[in-house]
Amino acid sequence: MDTHQIVSLRIAYYFVKQHDYRLLTINQNQGELFLLNPAHDKYPVIRIDTTGTPLSVQKITALNQFMVTQQPLIRGNNQLLSLTLKGEAEHYDNHDIVLITQDSISDPSLYDEFKGLSKVDWQVSNPIEELRQVVAALNKETQSLRTKTNFRTAMKNTKAISIFSAISVVFFILTVLMDTVTGNRINSLIILGGFYKPFVLAGYEIWRFVTAGFLHSDILHLLANVLALNNIGMILEKIYGVKKIVITILVSIIMGNMFVHIADTTALTIGLSGGVYGLFGLLIVNAFESGLIRQPTFRNQLTFIIIINVMINFLPYVSWLGHLGGLVSGLMLGLLYSRVPRWKALRSSAQKASILLIIMLLTFSVIRPAQSQVYGGTDNEVIEVLENKFNLTWYTNHLKQRLIKYYESRGVFE
Repeated sequence: MDTHQIVSLRIAYYFVKQHDYRLLTINQNQGELFLLNPAHDKYPVIRIDTTGTPLSVQKITALNQFMVTQQPLIRGNNQLLSLTLKGEAEHYDNHDIVLITQDSISDPSLYDEFKGLSKVDWQVSNPIEELRQVVAALNKETQSLRTKTNFRTAMKNTKAISIFSAISVVFFILTVLMDTVTGNRINSLIILGGFYKPFVLAGYEIWRFVTAGFLHSDILHLLANVLALNNIGMILEKIYGVKKIVITILVSIIMGNMFVHIADTTALTIGLSGGVYGLFGLLIVNAFESGLIRQPTFRNQLTFIIIINVMINFLPYVSWLGHLGGLVSGLMLGLLYSRVPRWKALRSSAQKASILLIIMLLTFSVIRPAQSQVYGGTDNEVIEVLENKFNLTWYTNHLKQRLIKYYESRGVFE
């Protein structure tokens, strides 16, 4: 029995145990196995080879095709790391072959990247028994990871999505409770932070650009956005991580409300759909970046989703400008997040376009004319609730003065 096979399994066990890789496949005929960890920025896929056979053109092509199938799960970095226990170290455009032996490694930086790799035991005294032991240990660890994945890993990979969903649910509960005080859902939403243009312009309540994204008109509105957020977000958070998903959702919500802000309307704007459309834009960019768009099944599904979402924007009371702003944000951020070398010029253009877009939106938000409709009754009702039910006269006195000046400056009372 080739002792290198046992050592390769021990190395695989090390990666599974210490670095959260999972065993993808074992090809005994070709003396190789593959490990995957989508969260690892540098080496999401590792191949362990025990033959040391030089790679043929056919083998290189097969490995490239294998990496394409894994790209939807990993980031733009599609570098394959091969640890060979025999043969020679080699380097290809997207494939590093590193020779590792009991006493040395051709790329010492890997020992810094993977602490403990140098301590893997290479001694084999009883091949049959030790093979049984390492296979049993590997199976046990793999099974343990599977049982934990359903909850722990799922929560870990959807931390941002879970937080945004939870905040939306809490805001909806607060909205229902506020209804018992106001007796009016519109007034409740305005009080809790809905995007209401007069209060934004007159009272300088810029926080409404964010809080509006967590408010929903009814339970169906909430469920539709939360489900859409989870369906798209669960995929993308595994690829981009918590930080980038949080940034994408928040920026998309703000940008969506900015698009609404420059429009000639006073309509109350609420909902998480700007953030959802931002994730949708991010998904589109990733599909092209990873090559997933070349797969007919995904391409057909994406086309269907696009058609459905275009049709949704023709429905009454749907903020198509908010959706458009979110989508544009997601597309721009997707390009900025990209690591594909061939997209360097495109990333630079996206950065400049993003800066220009922000400048234009800020400029238009200042020079836009007055909205076409004034809802004085709504303004008064909200102010009365805040004064009589919550004793917020310090806030309402200032707001009333600002509203009067705002309407007068725009000729509303002429």
